Amino acid sequence: MVKIMLAFVVVYLIYTWGNQEFEQSKRKNPAMYENDK
Repeated sequence: MVKIMLAFVVVYLIYTWGNQEFEQSKRKNPAMYENDK
């Protein structure tokens, strides 16, 4: 039972980390658009 719970915790942490990285990658970086006129 402990191994199953540990597996769920690991999957949850990877899932939340992946979503956070995806949301950050969707944001535009203002530094890339400094020279646009």
